[in-house]
Amino acid sequence: MNKRNISLILLAAGLGIFALSRFGAVEPKFSAATVEPQAASVRKSNPPINSPTEKPAVETAAKTGASTGGDLLVNCRRILALKVGKEDNRKAEMDTFLAGLSSESDLLAVLSCIGEAGEAGSQFSYAWTAFWKHLTSTNRALAIQCMEALPVDHCWYREAAEELVEGWAKNDPQGAVQWLGQNHKITGDAITLVVKKLIRGYAENDPVQAALYASKIFDPSEKDFRNVTFDISKAAFVNGGEAGLRAWFEAIPPEYKRSYFGSVGNRLGSKNEALQQQWLEEHVASPYRLNSAYENFIKSRATTNPQAAVEFGLSITPHVTDGTTVSIRPAVEVWLSDDSSGLTGYLQKLSDGPNKAAITSEIALQVQNGKTFAIRRAAQQVSQALNSK
Repeated sequence: MNKRNISLILLAAGLGIFALSRFGAVEPKFSAATVEPQAASVRKSNPPINSPTEKPAVETAAKTGASTGGDLLVNCRRILALKVGKEDNRKAEMDTFLAGLSSESDLLAVLSCIGEAGEAGSQFSYAWTAFWKHLTSTNRALAIQCMEALPVDHCWYREAAEELVEGWAKNDPQGAVQWLGQNHKITGDAITLVVKKLIRGYAENDPVQAALYASKIFDPSEKDFRNVTFDISKAAFVNGGEAGLRAWFEAIPPEYKRSYFGSVGNRLGSKNEALQQQWLEEHVASPYRLNSAYENFIKSRATTNPQAAVEFGLSITPHVTDGTTVSIRPAVEVWLSDDSSGLTGYLQKLSDGPNKAAITSEIALQVQNGKTFAIRRAAQQVSQALNSK
């Protein structure tokens, strides 16, 4: 995401809610150009969460909860005081504790309690994120009100915003994007992090629209885009299994399919390598095929069966659109590194032809350009063995 011009815009028609001002025609809603990220080593002291604001109802309710809910706050502080360790059950206890909260006064009293703990260090961040997750799912209107009253220089402001938009986007992504677009407090690198959480929530309910939205926000070459495709494909798979994942991909318009091609294969591969290979073989002739998805599979397969990986790579025909080919280099590198004698024996038995020529050509390149000395030495030994025959 371009951090110098990162503004979200709301579109009413068609797919609904996506575009960036970097595409030109619309007025920015928010920008990341104005604030440099704060150094991670510097923690700000949190201002009072319930300091006077234009939201007096929040302050009043918090005071009521604090004065009448003494036992509530004692329990909250008890959980916060639990020590971190191998048997750490702080998060489970906090989740159980929060699940029993519903009244505004109780919620606001606990918000103040956890917020104050933040001054002591990051070990309490788990409670902060758990609270905002619970508040957003329980009382979104109150969550929005609290978020707008929260001082921007609170050290966990961004984390609160992340939980708010993620939970909000599960049911009302347009509302979440509109709120974020009008929020001028979230700046710098924080915008990217918050948008990624919004997309994660969006994907749980509608992974197709989430994919289209993400494609308008991030460039496919960015690491952030790969991160969100992971979340979106995961949501599609969790919602519908293999069939749901395939249906999700098929529902994406052709112009975006190539961007998500690799995420489908990777998601299937996390369940079963055979499913991933089947998916790749089915789409060899597709115009949206992504060669890097095949090469990543080849590299992974080579760790257990380099011969099968090489043969799979050689079986893939050139791309129907641009004629590019899938490289077998990842598998040859692994084979040279792990079992160069096995590679030598394989090539000595392999008949002359395009496959043998492709492998020996790659080995010749590795003699000079191998990543490590061990690979270069192994390639040299294999070449010598072949030439001695």
